[in-house]
Amino acid sequence: MSVPLAYLNGEFLPEVDARLPFYDSGFVMGTTVTEQLRTFAGSLFQLDVHLSRLFQGLETIGVPSPLSRDEMSQRAEELVAANKRWLKAGDDLGLCIFVTPGPYHTMAPRGTTKPTIGMHTYLLPFHLWETQYAQGVRLLISDVQDVPASCWPRQLKCRSRMHYYLAEQEVQRKIPGARPLLVDEEGFVTETPTAGLICYFQTTGLIAPPTSKTLASTSWHYIRKLAQSEGIEVLERNLTPQDVASATEVMLASTPYCLLPVVEFQNCPLGSGKPGPMFSRLISTWGTRVSVDIRAQAASYRDRPFVERTP
Repeated sequence: MSVPLAYLNGEFLPEVDARLPFYDSGFVMGTTVTEQLRTFAGSLFQLDVHLSRLFQGLETIGVPSPLSRDEMSQRAEELVAANKRWLKAGDDLGLCIFVTPGPYHTMAPRGTTKPTIGMHTYLLPFHLWETQYAQGVRLLISDVQDVPASCWPRQLKCRSRMHYYLAEQEVQRKIPGARPLLVDEEGFVTETPTAGLICYFQTTGLIAPPTSKTLASTSWHYIRKLAQSEGIEVLERNLTPQDVASATEVMLASTPYCLLPVVEFQNCPLGSGKPGPMFSRLISTWGTRVSVDIRAQAASYRDRPFVERTP
């Protein structure tokens, strides 16, 4: 095949031919359970951990997976193997896996009720992160509150994200380029629309909001093990905006870029106002474990052209 592939409902096909009907529940109701993965040196990272969360999400919404766990793992590996040949040596891919309940019953033709499953890869947007690794990012508390757990479990990774969209729009109007940090109904910080929050206190160690109150972050899962192997104290507890402001360092954790340093919070410098030594230590150690210099990779491939998606 001379173009990148996607996987959709049991079939590998050219990415440009992978289409969903407009009456799919993922569009009509936003009922999409999803996972975002990435490769390091061409190999999928934490695939088993991501699949565990995906299958837990499907169980939560009562949708049976169209594939067994082993089958899903195999299809993901096959898709990455097919598409990574488009990359230059040293580059890496992102992978999206999604499942929906299938066609929405009041709009779809009769008999089309099977769940929808799809996978596609994408070029990691290193041009968005390369400068942020070096200069950091800014955070601002959003007036848009996180969705209460009484609506759906916060551990569910899904595409019902209007609150995230509104939070991003609000923060961009106030401070262009900043990222929103959401709080819950009790006023404790939770996460950003695309990343988990980690605070570092020199006297305490790494602290993140309780997993019971946030998405079960696969990145935090990995950082915990990484930090503990380095002798760094790790714990979870409720964090207030005041806690964030007083932290020695603050970081954002997300699968595609791993870690980013936060240098400004609520329009005020955090710590030294520059990426700190704990961030540098963690991302360097992470890179050593996966045999990729994460920051150098972003610098090397920030200007690479995107793969042509049409035949």
